Amino acid sequence: MGKNVEQKPVAVVTGASSGVGKDIASILALKGGCLTILVSRSKEKLSNAAAEISGQGGECLSYAADIRSEEEMAAMAEEIKKRYGRVNFLINNAGQGIFKAIGDLIVDEWNLMHETMVLGSFLCTKHLLPLMVNAAGYRHILINSSFWGVEGRVAKCTAYNSAKFAQRGFAQSLREELRQQGVKVTCFLPASIDTPFFDGEDTWEHTPERILSSKDLAQVVYDILYYPGNLVVEEMAVQAIDPD
Repeated sequence: MGKNVEQKPVAVVTGASSGVGKDIASILALKGGCLTILVSRSKEKLSNAAAEISGQGGECLSYAADIRSEEEMAAMAEEIKKRYGRVNFLINNAGQGIFKAIGDLIVDEWNLMHETMVLGSFLCTKHLLPLMVNAAGYRHILINSSFWGVEGRVAKCTAYNSAKFAQRGFAQSLREELRQQGVKVTCFLPASIDTPFFDGEDTWEHTPERILSSKDLAQVVYDILYYPGNLVVEEMAVQAIDPD
């Protein structure tokens, strides 16, 4: 878009080293003209993702951090404040899925999912919001929950579903809190997506062409974020035509 750094919207995307997060970061940098900050725990994967986006002409940087740590999120917010002074888009996308029968699920696994998706969304929002409320132009928080945060009748998903329902409730209350400040809040509710999320042992077989594409979802997120004027997409549920 030919903007210098001072004019570019600043976007922060968590869980950005692969999958939907990487594709959202990519479209915001390349099509949206954002200075995009990719956040994840995996420093190597994050650097590779940022290098790929930069190689295509996007302006981005990687920030390796654990969103479950308040100390690290406070430090990240302070670094962004010093360098750019603003955040226009916050994409709370980081997720974790372990799917087991309730008797096999251990406390550490339960905590990992809730801390990543619920606590992480809270900490990122808490520490970055002060950089959004006075930013010029777009000001939008998107929380990537799940279709299973609406329709949770799926076996072996007690921890995952409860975290996704919590994200949806968090988004609903946050939206009311920020209306007067002009900050838009969207809860995004996609069904199963063809990403490395399915590569773990505790998932199930799927047919990639029958579930959602991460690139398609990134385009939908882009459209939500860049919709102009006094309109906010409060929630959007997305499902494949003939899901697996």
